[in-house]
Amino acid sequence: MSGLLGIELEARMLRAVRVDGWRGRRARVMETAWDPHEPGEGVGVLRETMGSAARIAVAVHLPLLLAKRVKLPPLPPAERRRVLQLEPQRFFPVRLEDLVIAVADHEMVFAAREAPLTAWIKELGRLGPIELLEPGPAALARALGKAGTRDGLVLLDHAERGVGLIELRQGEIARVRRIYGGFAGVAAALEPDSGRPMPPVYLAGWDEERAGLLTAHLRGVRVLPLQALAGVAPPFLSAYGAALGVGSEPGASLMTEKLSARRRRRRHRTLAGAALACVAAALFALTSYDAWRQRIHDNLATRIEGLETRASVALGLQHELTAMQRRAQAVAEIERTRPDPLRVLLAVSRRLPPGAYLRALRLSGAEWQIDGYGQQAAGVTQALGSAPEFQAVRFLAATNRAQMGSRTYETFSIAFRFVPAP
Repeated sequence: MSGLLGIELEARMLRAVRVDGWRGRRARVMETAWDPHEPGEGVGVLRETMGSAARIAVAVHLPLLLAKRVKLPPLPPAERRRVLQLEPQRFFPVRLEDLVIAVADHEMVFAAREAPLTAWIKELGRLGPIELLEPGPAALARALGKAGTRDGLVLLDHAERGVGLIELRQGEIARVRRIYGGFAGVAAALEPDSGRPMPPVYLAGWDEERAGLLTAHLRGVRVLPLQALAGVAPPFLSAYGAALGVGSEPGASLMTEKLSARRRRRRHRTLAGAALACVAAALFALTSYDAWRQRIHDNLATRIEGLETRASVALGLQHELTAMQRRAQAVAEIERTRPDPLRVLLAVSRRLPPGAYLRALRLSGAEWQIDGYGQQAAGVTQALGSAPEFQAVRFLAATNRAQMGSRTYETFSIAFRFVPAP
């Protein structure tokens, strides 16, 4: 089993790019129909044609994803993922469904339904270990960036099934939308941006008739076909972009916790195997060297001194490692006893009266402080004060009235102590 296999999961097709040879000089492509509800048959065809691989990268196409621009506090990606997974129905049109959410440094968020995604990955895992699982737009943006295209609009033309719009700015995904209504709907969606120069539009699935129709709707805008990259045709760029991402941390990952843990264990085993191989090679070299011991007797003393110097350095590193482990344990103990902001945020969210919104949550000493606005600021203190876990609830500052649209809101700044129920 060798090589690298990039796979794109589309609504009706599986597309794959196999990269073999030194530095990926040889690339083979194939596509086959598949049913996302019954993935076994399509994956079987893929295995018969492409074979298994040492590393697999998977990109999930836009029709199989949920995409939305979400503005959240400046938290690390892992924390933002947890916030989104607390109540996914507030951000995505789902009910009673578990989602796998991919977040990155930008505001675009992608999500996939966990049940079908798990089934797809289980089938694809028979081809080899999965090293990367990411949204298709991210993989396509990586491939286009490799080709030098960092700005533009990419239209994924699915005819009667709608048009996918991906906007790239400086190599980052600025906007993703699914547009229905044909190219007329695309022109309407792009109309608000007519005040600034329109970037070039790249049409995936190039067809002269469809390109002419798109040009007629987008007057004065260049409509270009996607270009091949390293001999890989445009329909396979997402699969190839996923393959290019293996070995680096993805900006937006759809890896579940279980799959991520499996990948970490696999990497640890690989590193351990490499270390054992190095040790075995060193032992073999020392054993072979013993045959020439008499001939290099004069240089042995010098080599021993060098080894002693290296050993002293290694011993010093070992002491440093022990100290760092102790510090890590101390930090872990501090983190364990530290109050959980998400728990406090969840408790406050449950107690807030209708029409009240939070703008900030922070810890000051032993007290939590929240800022926000609502139709009646006093109702917020009453709602929190009636709960046993909120103690010493009080206003920090006077409330102010603000007009937002047709409604009047009162700002509030409230402090309290949070004592979770045992």
